[in-house]
Amino acid sequence: MWKKQSVMAKGKGKQRDAAGKQGDVSPNAGANKGNEGKIKVASGVKGKVQHTGKKAKTKKVASSTKPTPSPATSATWMWVAFSVVVVVCAMAAIPLYVDLNPHAPSPITLSGTTSPSPAPAPSPSPSKPTASVTPASMGPSKSTTNSPPQDQSDPMEELVGEGDDTIPGCPVGFASAFKELMEPQLREQYSLNEAAVFSTKLDGLRYRFNLTECESETAYVYWSSLADQMHFMHKYYDAIYARTSALGILSRGTANMSTLLSEYVGLVDDLRMSLDFESALSTLDSILERLAIPEEPRTVLMRMKASIQDCRGDSFTAIETFEQALAAVKNPNILLAREHYVLLRHVQAMGTLAERPTAILKEKVAAVAAAMVRNGVTTNPQQMPLRFFKGLEAKPFHNVDDHPAVKRASAILSANRNGLVEELRNLTVSKYLANATECLQFPMGGEWKKYEINGYWHRRDENDCSLHTPVACAVKRELEEAGLPVIRAGYSVVGPQGWIRPHFGQTNAQLKLHLGLTIPESDGEHPCARIRVGTMLKTWYPGKVLFFDDSFDHEVWNDCTATRSIFQVAFVHHDAIRLFKEKKPEATTADVIEGLFGQRAGLE
Repeated sequence: MWKKQSVMAKGKGKQRDAAGKQGDVSPNAGANKGNEGKIKVASGVKGKVQHTGKKAKTKKVASSTKPTPSPATSATWMWVAFSVVVVVCAMAAIPLYVDLNPHAPSPITLSGTTSPSPAPAPSPSPSKPTASVTPASMGPSKSTTNSPPQDQSDPMEELVGEGDDTIPGCPVGFASAFKELMEPQLREQYSLNEAAVFSTKLDGLRYRFNLTECESETAYVYWSSLADQMHFMHKYYDAIYARTSALGILSRGTANMSTLLSEYVGLVDDLRMSLDFESALSTLDSILERLAIPEEPRTVLMRMKASIQDCRGDSFTAIETFEQALAAVKNPNILLAREHYVLLRHVQAMGTLAERPTAILKEKVAAVAAAMVRNGVTTNPQQMPLRFFKGLEAKPFHNVDDHPAVKRASAILSANRNGLVEELRNLTVSKYLANATECLQFPMGGEWKKYEINGYWHRRDENDCSLHTPVACAVKRELEEAGLPVIRAGYSVVGPQGWIRPHFGQTNAQLKLHLGLTIPESDGEHPCARIRVGTMLKTWYPGKVLFFDDSFDHEVWNDCTATRSIFQVAFVHHDAIRLFKEKKPEATTADVIEGLFGQRAGLE
């Protein structure tokens, strides 16, 4: 039996086990005879990702209050006909969501208000925050603690026994070096600021030792741990390499079903985050076809498949896949309802359906939204963040002049516009901007790239700010000194013909400022670069600040021929601070941010 699960549960606070049968499964034998047990890992997992297909154009907004985007206008009539059939079939029955699952996340209380809680924040240990489906939800986690109980022995002792360094094919000293590196990770926990240092040390072991022929349990745990850490640090190609190395060892041995499935799910997510959607789907289809997976984890994998289909722009097929999975769920919970709603909105926003399917779709969107309001997920169908707090002022756009700290922040941002433009130019030339991985942008449109200055995956200074962005970091410090409780900040760039589809922010306990850096001029009557929040449509101007609540349904278009770039700042909602301090009067701003967001601060 491979021991990685117990080790990672005790040492890393991380599990990706699959529920169901626990018997040993040979990857070479599988559920059936012959080669049916072998999982096909799609080709193209290495090298750069290439997107094919024509870029779809978006229609101009005919009204300043009600945008009607249509990024798929370049689709063929066959595609339109297919999508209509799919949507009509998929939408024959509207799910009731009458009573959301009592097993849904427990409520969060903030000064007497309740809201559904989010998924737990990633631990500072090298864990992997998945974007679509948390693999740990496929089965009960053995442990969620950040450090091993004091009365238990060091779990690394289970890996490195007497003579482990003398296993044929394994270099002498590797197992001991790995154990030595992991000891502080298990006992003291690297902080997020030290995550980059730990990643470098962990990755360095594969260059220090030749592991080509090493197939010990320690080698498997090393490759799997490295894959998790590289994913955590947004180094997805490195994660793919490490994950396939771990799977190579498993494929030549006998592995527990949970371990095997966990690694394949990890590989699928690595591929998805690298934007290689075709390889992710091919690998996932192979898993579903070749392994005898129990119904509950199979449903989770189908939801993951729907998410990847949506990532590649195939929202019609995605909603069909998701609703097939939904049919197998006895008690759909809050997170499922929200996931369903976002997919429905993506289909609705495509704007390529005929009249009858459009009416059916509208009815279903309204039904799911009403169920979420009825069950206390939100008070407004236009505002459905993952983490919702009642009692906070809620409107799509706010007035800068109504809030002294925001007014000071706006002046600071405007005064630093030129320096931020120059720094963004340097980041672009140096290729430090990263592709957005949230799967919100339409893949056949312009690219969406970002740089988060206090992201934990960067090398950071003593103020937890990236060493690559001294100008932006100085602005962040100036904003904080002016009284703005900053959570995170960074650059956001949307290329020509880019479309960021309808979505909600993570929580209504934060608000956002957008400073226009480079904003293309419009040729026509209406702005070619614009943002919709709720039902309100606005545009950016160079050196000017937009102040809005991203927990409302919002989307972005850049129908221009040039790139739109902004500098954005997320900060704590003024009412969230007030309610928090009513409960804890002695709380500082840092206490409020930690209490409301914890280690989510600095995450995407």
